[in-house]
Amino acid sequence: MKYTMVQVTVVFSSIESNDYRDHLKVCMVGLYSSGDSLGDSIAHMLARHCKGVVYDREMCDGVAQKLYPVVTNGRSLKICHCQLIQAEQWRNRFPRKSNRKPSRPEEQCVAYDQSRVDRQIKVVDTDWLSAEGYLNEGECLVNVEGRCTISPYEFYVRPLLVRRSEDPTAEGEEDTESVDVGIKQMEAMVEANDELMKFTEELTDFYGHPKHRKPIDVQRVKNALAGGVNAYGMVEICGEIAHYVGRWQRVEIIALKAIDEMEEYNCLVRFLDSGGTDERPLSGIIEICARHCRRPPFCLQMCLHGVKPTQGHEWSFEALNYFFHELREDSPVSLKIIGMPNRKKKSELSYDSAAYRRANVIFVSDIKVLDGYSESLDISLVREGYAVWAADSPIGQPLG
Repeated sequence: MKYTMVQVTVVFSSIESNDYRDHLKVCMVGLYSSGDSLGDSIAHMLARHCKGVVYDREMCDGVAQKLYPVVTNGRSLKICHCQLIQAEQWRNRFPRKSNRKPSRPEEQCVAYDQSRVDRQIKVVDTDWLSAEGYLNEGECLVNVEGRCTISPYEFYVRPLLVRRSEDPTAEGEEDTESVDVGIKQMEAMVEANDELMKFTEELTDFYGHPKHRKPIDVQRVKNALAGGVNAYGMVEICGEIAHYVGRWQRVEIIALKAIDEMEEYNCLVRFLDSGGTDERPLSGIIEICARHCRRPPFCLQMCLHGVKPTQGHEWSFEALNYFFHELREDSPVSLKIIGMPNRKKKSELSYDSAAYRRANVIFVSDIKVLDGYSESLDISLVREGYAVWAADSPIGQPLG
């Protein structure tokens, strides 16, 4: 070895985790001497040199508070109880058994529901939006999740609750009222985002602990989907996007697809709070705790009704690009609620079914971005030649 010293620096992740089983990423630099300030990166050389080599870790007895080495005997590993390691004091401070009583959330997770029907989350429909004050004469103010916009037939929004003025003297002042409404709309966007962030932090803190994670019951999911019942779970988000939407997300399992002839399934999931869909292995879905089923979804799947592509059944690349850029997420958006035709599923949905045929999709029209431009997005799509009017597209009149 040409290096006399090795400098190891921990590479901190932008995603917080309290799972101490996670591996740490480090930067390894080989130094020729103590006076070498730069050195050479040796991580790749070490990885190549040690390919296929497994290092056994020392075994820790948390009850006896002792540390033992591991010795190999053929293919088996045995703990050598006769050879105690004289470890440093700090390494002998293993966690001791706590007498703390389990909290209510923990009791809820332990009291697992053994019925063959999954826990249910409240469906957000027109009645719920109206009762909670989100609708005003059939119109709803929303914030668009731009990264999840797929087409006019599939986009995702978060409804906004605008606080109405209680000052009766301000009704006659149109200019002041107009400015005040704009401010309240922006405040509604901020409040909705703060509420979502608070909830995602709770999910991350809870499911970040290994004892709160239990693999979902595959048979329960199959029974639920076969019977037209919604199935829900939790999934882990990786990458930089987890910094914005949280590491753990609630999902609805939409459909299953068997992997060849194995007893394994892929599933199509819809993210209830951040929008969008993804394909995941069913074995990677975590059971959702009952306490996290109380809050209705933050994000809703929408479909623009009354227009269709100019040619054929598929939207052109130009139409998709236009819709994506015009449906802005930095400004409140007003839309008219038409209905929810797929409120109750009659049977199991096909894995490759059209997005607008999924359960609980809200059909809308008259989409207006509230940036001072009065023309609706429906009209502009037709005017630009990307769509034509069609009262029965994508399906018949979606009332209900």
